[in-house]
Amino acid sequence: MIDGPDRPQRPVDHPDWSALHGAFSDLRKQVARAKDVQKKVFHLTATAWSPDRMIKVVVGPRGQLVDLDIDPRVYRQPNSKALARSILETSRQAIEQIAVQTEQILDEDVPADLRIGRTGAVDFRAVLKSHDAELPKKVDAEEDD
Repeated sequence: MIDGPDRPQRPVDHPDWSALHGAFSDLRKQVARAKDVQKKVFHLTATAWSPDRMIKVVVGPRGQLVDLDIDPRVYRQPNSKALARSILETSRQAIEQIAVQTEQILDEDVPADLRIGRTGAVDFRAVLKSHDAELPKKVDAEEDD
């Protein structure tokens, strides 16, 4: 093998410009699609009713409370602890619905290799389906595993 200026020149490999152009075109399409997916997700709401139909909970796309309707008949037999439990359970149902709706949109519109899944020790699907009050318990349980 010859070193230095007398070293024979190897032919330069040129990139396949059409493949590179195709990859950038696909990337542009995915970015445009991501904006549409984001709009769909940000407009989601979910409504849940308590079993006795006395409480209606509406949550937004992140599971945050958007509306709470309590039928005045609940005050006929006041029980603050039962009312609180019912509100929390009904909100959990609405959060589960919003998580399912979000997953459906992502499964339809996002390529499989870009979908939310398990990353490291965090199961993002479990986070999406959880009420904020339950998250510390889930994190602690995962740390114990």
